[in-house]
Amino acid sequence: MIPSLNATPEPTASVDPPRETATARLAALLDASPMAIMVYDREMRVEVWNTAAERLFGWSAAEAIGQPNPAHVVDRRLVGRLIGRVFGGETITGVTLEVKARDGRIIRARCTPRRSWVRTAERKRPS
Repeated sequence: MIPSLNATPEPTASVDPPRETATARLAALLDASPMAIMVYDREMRVEVWNTAAERLFGWSAAEAIGQPNPAHVVDRRLVGRLIGRVFGGETITGVTLEVKARDGRIIRARCTPRRSWVRTAERKRPS
């Protein structure tokens, strides 16, 4: 899992320095992106919520990370089908979804759902 983009990573003896540096660089790149980037676990809890996502949808990373997606997609059946296809191994590009922001606005968001390849202690990359 990528650490919270708004938190300072705690040093651990189990993570080697090059990997820790690479993780910190990746977190900085994601946070600097002008595009909203959200990463979810299989249960659709937020793992990454960058600064652009904060500006677009209205929730801070601290409010979003670890929680179910606060920016609700209007057509939940479509999301369910997309999730099933992505976790089934299909590559999907350029899907437009209507998403409700914190202030009630409906935002047409173009997304490219991808299955995460990030290794964690709980989840290993499929073979």
